[in-house]
Amino acid sequence: MRPCRFLLFFISTVCTCFAALFTPPCHGLELYSGVPFYDATGNKVALEDFTAASAPKPLVLFAWKDKCAMCRIMLPEVEKLQALNPDIKVIPLMIDSPSLFAARKVYALTNTKHLPIYLDTDGDFAKAAGILSTPLIIVYNKEGDAILRAKGFLNLSSSDFCAKLNSLAKETLKGEQK
Repeated sequence: MRPCRFLLFFISTVCTCFAALFTPPCHGLELYSGVPFYDATGNKVALEDFTAASAPKPLVLFAWKDKCAMCRIMLPEVEKLQALNPDIKVIPLMIDSPSLFAARKVYALTNTKHLPIYLDTDGDFAKAAGILSTPLIIVYNKEGDAILRAKGFLNLSSSDFCAKLNSLAKETLKGEQK
């Protein structure tokens, strides 16, 4: 029994390290241009829809899975991040299941009430973005350039993270006023 546990641990550790080595670097939104995902009503949306010239805002993409324990812990933090930073658009994208029911169940279990639900039903967006593990946060500036890509648990309420997001939002507002 014990050698089997060790083998499973070893394989999962090697796979995690291997995935980290081949995670693509941060890219701008042009890489994902035309790769759709869906909102809770079944409408096709793309990242370009959130960074259109009519409403440029910094964008935080939160990729999560319904069976990921860390993702469930982070969902309320993501909701709090959106509430504290109204000048930033947060997109929680569920990437492993096409089930709206599963997403709503996780939202109910985590007491997440004010975040929209987005689904990558066919996995095309996850493939294009190189999402190999969750949770994953990708932060885009108003020009659509990815400036941060962080895997695993991230303290979204930390003063450093919030300060960076607020400075992005202020830059966006200054650009709109010119």
